[in-house]
Amino acid sequence: MTARILDGLKIRDQIFAELSDEVRLLTAAGVRPGLAAVLVGENPASQLYVKSKSQPANNSASPARSLRLLPRSALSTCSLSSKT
Repeated sequence: MTARILDGLKIRDQIFAELSDEVRLLTAAGVRPGLAAVLVGENPASQLYVKSKSQPANNSASPARSLRLLPRSALSTCSLSSKT
C-alpha cells in the first residue's frame, strides 16, 4: 500500500466552498445556519478545540455560539454557598 499525503488546508478549502453554496441557499430560503458548541467544565484542550472550530464560522455569514456549563461539582459548591 502506497502512503498518501493529505493536504489539510486544501481539503478545508474544498469543504468551505461546498458549505458556502449550501449556506447561500439556506439564507435565500430564510434559514440562518450556524454552529453551536456546549462546553462542560474547564478543560483547556476542549476550549481550544471549540475556539478553533468557531473562528471559521465567525468569519463567515454563519454565527458561532458556545455555551459553557460548570461541572457538577462546581454546581454543588455554588448551591451550598448560596444557602448561607
